[in-house]
Amino acid sequence: MPSWTRYASLWIGAVLVSPIALAQEFIVSHPGDSGPGSLAHAIDLANQQPGEDIIRFVSDLFKEPHTLILRHPLPDITDPLIIDGYIPERLWRPTGITLDAGKHFNLIRLKPDIDLTLRYLTLSNGKADKGGAIFSEGNLVLDSLLLMNNQATLGGAIFQQGGSLTLINSTLLDNHASEQGGALYSDQGKLTLTHNTIIANQAPQAAGLFRHGALQLSNNIVANNVPGKDAVCRSPTEPDSHANLIMQSDGCGTPRFQEDPRLDMLGYYNGPTRSLPLRGNSPVINQADNALSVDEKGEALEWDQRGNGDPRFAGGIADMGAFEKQAVIQLQVDTLSDDDLRRCTSLSEDCSLRGALALLNASKQLSTLTLDPQVFNGETTLQLLKPLPRVQRDATLHLKPGQSLRVNGHGGIQTREGVRFTIQPPP
Repeated sequence: MPSWTRYASLWIGAVLVSPIALAQEFIVSHPGDSGPGSLAHAIDLANQQPGEDIIRFVSDLFKEPHTLILRHPLPDITDPLIIDGYIPERLWRPTGITLDAGKHFNLIRLKPDIDLTLRYLTLSNGKADKGGAIFSEGNLVLDSLLLMNNQATLGGAIFQQGGSLTLINSTLLDNHASEQGGALYSDQGKLTLTHNTIIANQAPQAAGLFRHGALQLSNNIVANNVPGKDAVCRSPTEPDSHANLIMQSDGCGTPRFQEDPRLDMLGYYNGPTRSLPLRGNSPVINQADNALSVDEKGEALEWDQRGNGDPRFAGGIADMGAFEKQAVIQLQVDTLSDDDLRRCTSLSEDCSLRGALALLNASKQLSTLTLDPQVFNGETTLQLLKPLPRVQRDATLHLKPGQSLRVNGHGGIQTREGVRFTIQPPP
């Protein structure tokens, strides 16, 4: 047998008998911070097991909100891992795991080139020089987290150095940095922020977030962080920033809104983490970019921060931030304004024709519009300042007795080819 044939046979044989790393699931079964069944022990076991493993929490033990007081730092993450705090079968009941470091150390440390995903957890009372809750040099995904009351010199809650950080559907609240990045300090690597609420954090500079390098910033609320500006970005290229509310932005792109987001009190509103709901008059309702409402794999988000029971696209168009208001949409145009007013609820003057058409186009359920008789009484003219969005689906505008509508300017109401928009006169 030729020598090259012998070598090929040996190589193929080696491949056939090589061990395959199988993912394992480790269960946290008691609330202590050491010993078998603890979170620390589960991380140790996962670090020793090659391949991506997952850590979950026993639902019977953690069926109500529970805080794990850590007296010792958790092991560094040195092997691919998912830690998932979601507790099943507890829909509309308060649940959740809080990891509390007691202001002694940070909670999560991720080594370079290692993948880590954290889901449905609260990280609080961490303290370190860099990253009060999380110090990451690896590839980190944070999905549906609450990071609160953490403290550091740089990055009150999170410090990222290289690697990648994807932050989705999360709330960063009341974290503190003595220098920069009240909630987040990110230096190089890749940074993607999607549908987060970063609010009421503190730092002298970049009170909400600081970024050195390129970033993707989509559908976020970054507001009321003091005394520094809410978001500071230092990038050699223009930031990829779309559909955000940033009250004070320095180099982080042009926000869609720069006003107070009008949030309600922190609390349990379903799901395993507390969240900040939107008030009914919040400007961010139905104002996100649906095409950018995606997870770390680029797939459309199904839920908001709370998880099962609270759809991300409840109104057809997503809200900005981590919380999705589950409002009942009624497409009744109640203003002559040509602004893009999309809330379209029972509140007054929150639904323009422009906003109603945007929601109509995005929804598979909505197909009819009406006019508020207190605003549209008799023959009414609505003056357009720019073209309306083309109607993408068959729809009907139902007029009430005495109503007549004229839409002036920029072509009026136009439809996509093959689509019918019917104005139904009153009976």
